[in-house]
Amino acid sequence: MAANAKGVGLQALLERSSVPDLGDLIARATDTRAIAAGLVTLQGTQGVVVLEVSVVPAPGGKPEAIVLARDLTMDRNLRSALVESRQRYKDLVEISSDFSWEVDESGRFIFVSPRGALGYRADELVGRAAADFVTNPEDYSPLPFLSQRELDSIEIWMRRNDGLPACVLLAVRPISDASGAWRGARGICRDLTEEREQESVLSRAPARAASRLHRRQRSRRDRPRQHADRGGNKAFVVAALTVRSSLEREVVEKAFQDRSAKGITAVTWKAGFSAKLAEQIQSKLAAISPRDVLRPRNDGAYPLGADDLEWQLGFLKDLVKEK
Repeated sequence: MAANAKGVGLQALLERSSVPDLGDLIARATDTRAIAAGLVTLQGTQGVVVLEVSVVPAPGGKPEAIVLARDLTMDRNLRSALVESRQRYKDLVEISSDFSWEVDESGRFIFVSPRGALGYRADELVGRAAADFVTNPEDYSPLPFLSQRELDSIEIWMRRNDGLPACVLLAVRPISDASGAWRGARGICRDLTEEREQESVLSRAPARAASRLHRRQRSRRDRPRQHADRGGNKAFVVAALTVRSSLEREVVEKAFQDRSAKGITAVTWKAGFSAKLAEQIQSKLAAISPRDVLRPRNDGAYPLGADDLEWQLGFLKDLVKEK
């Protein structure tokens, strides 16, 4: 028995009769005087090894044969990894709350993730132009779905199946052929409608609460009721200021507890609201004396500069830490 450099290991296994499947192939080839081929699996030091083996019998009836073996292990491993990767991608696409899509050169959907989007089934979207579902598509040049460059975190408004608007966060990657010509685009969309609606409610909440209290104060008859309601409105405004300013709730509450005109002004400024609203919150919710209320300047700007306002925020944080 002889072998080339790459076949030495296989030769050793044959001599020890450690590869029954290969022995069966050799016996079949010599008995039938015909080429026998098949796959042989070996247990190697680094895992399973798969060989594609062909056995060619010697001419003239001699009890000899040539064994040709090709290692398929890498091919098999790559194929398995590819199948696993595709399955993983398929599973993620199917369970994701986002929806994946692809459009052709005409801007029509040729793929939408199986769960569909915007209240539509996937098959109701495929074949339709993406522009049909975008609110005021003429405002975009080009429409993000037709972009010839990568886009990320683009917000657009689309229409749901029930006619209601939907705010969607879009990521796009263009598709090109071998010559570099644009052939469409694919991407992912995330529905942000609920988040945007919550932000809108929170941004308007303090102004509404202060406005309601202001109207109540104008009526002597409602003053006792206003006093009873103040606590609920105050808690609502504190929550809104906490969300918008990204400050700790304890810091915001500290400004109200101390009836600090500067503190409340600083918190309202940090939340991105107007100096006028800060004045209303001081007088209507924090019950700060009119002579102590910090009022907007004639141009509507805050009465304190940014450095002073930041210092007030730092002071409130230090007071909270000292508790």
